[in-house]
Amino acid sequence: MPLRDVDLADDDLELAVAARNGDEAAFSELVRRHTPRLLRVAELILGDRASAEDAVQDGVTQGWRGIAKFRGDAAFGTWMHRIVVRCALHGLRDQHRIERLVEAERRFMDPAYTVDPADVVTRANDSVQLRRALASLSGVYRVAVVLHDVEGMTASEVAGITGVPLGTAKGRIRRGRIALLAELARRPAIGCDEAEG
Repeated sequence: MPLRDVDLADDDLELAVAARNGDEAAFSELVRRHTPRLLRVAELILGDRASAEDAVQDGVTQGWRGIAKFRGDAAFGTWMHRIVVRCALHGLRDQHRIERLVEAERRFMDPAYTVDPADVVTRANDSVQLRRALASLSGVYRVAVVLHDVEGMTASEVAGITGVPLGTAKGRIRRGRIALLAELARRPAIGCDEAEG
C-alpha cells in the first residue's frame, strides 16, 4: 500500500519511503528529528530519564522492525509516539513506584527566568505537588493528561497515539483532569523541608 502524504511533512515522507525501502540512514534521521519529543513524553509518563530512554530505545527498535508496515495513515511522528507510548506503558506497569513524573523544573525552574525568591519556592512546591498528583493517576489517565495538557496535543492526536477512539480519548482527558484536580485539592501544601530536589 503506498504512503499517503496527508499529515506528513514532505521531507518526513521522503525519509519514510526510503526507510521502508531499507535505508537505515533515512530512518535514523527521522528518529533524530522526533526523539526529543518522544523522550519528553516517555519521561513524563515514566517519571525518570533512564526509564524514558529505555522506552524510546525499545520503541525505535520496534519502529525499525515494523517500518515496512508503516502505511502513512498518520504522520511518522504520530506513528512513533504510538509505539513509544505503548513501550512506556509497558514500563509503567513494571515499575513499583513512580517518584518523579513531570520534569516541571523545565518550565518553572528555568535558570533564565528570574523572579522573586518566594515565587521560586512556591513554583517548586507546586511542581512537587503536580508530580505527586500525576503519579497517583492510573496509567491511561496519566498518559491522556500528559499528552494533552503538558505536551499540548489535541484529543485527536491523543486518540491516535494511544490507539483508542476519539470519544474515549476525550473521556480519559476529562476524567484524568478531574482526578488530578481532586488529588491536588486533597493534598496539603508542602513546606520547604518536604520539597524534592
